[in-house]
Amino acid sequence: MDQTYVKALLYAYPKLSEVAEAVACAAENRAALSYRSNMDTLSLAESIAEEFLLSHRLMELKELLDGAVSSFGEEERLLLEYRYFRRKSHLEGCTVRTDRSYFRRQETLLCRMAFTLMAMGLTRAAFFERFSSCEFLMKLYAAIEEGAERRIVRPRCQNSARSPSGSGFFPRRTSTATPTTATQAMQMMAISAADSPAEPSCEVTAAVSR
Repeated sequence: MDQTYVKALLYAYPKLSEVAEAVACAAENRAALSYRSNMDTLSLAESIAEEFLLSHRLMELKELLDGAVSSFGEEERLLLEYRYFRRKSHLEGCTVRTDRSYFRRQETLLCRMAFTLMAMGLTRAAFFERFSSCEFLMKLYAAIEEGAERRIVRPRCQNSARSPSGSGFFPRRTSTATPTTATQAMQMMAISAADSPAEPSCEVTAAVSR
């Protein structure tokens, strides 16, 4: 069973809403500035429509993953948080046993998540059918497949936006939806043709807080 796409989804999960919003924002601004485009009208309209559809699919994906995650027990959700999501607000004050059984538990949990997603209709084939145009997800998948997973592991309890430069997989927050910031968001979230800016990386550690 290919679990690479499952890992990519788990790493992406905390940022899916932001990515979807950035895609929709960029599509709106492309439509507003369509008079500047060199594309023919039909091609431009189809391209903008596809961006809106991608945004909608990403929001549906977020809802599906919400349901999948909530189907697990409290300890299992903590293990997912500790390994993949790394949201500071969810990890403060929490501890995870990193004994010899830790990695076995993580592997078992990943298998269960894979079967859960498959039962919900999100197979590997469906993942690529729906999201092959989402460079954010595709870059995550490629890094994991290439054995470079540590490039996309985020710090657990610090503001990654001010950490040393890293892989650029995760977006920085944007506060406005102007044409400029929409374009930057698209670049930062790796869903435009441009390369996303550098972001921090951090290896997996054995403690939740330091």
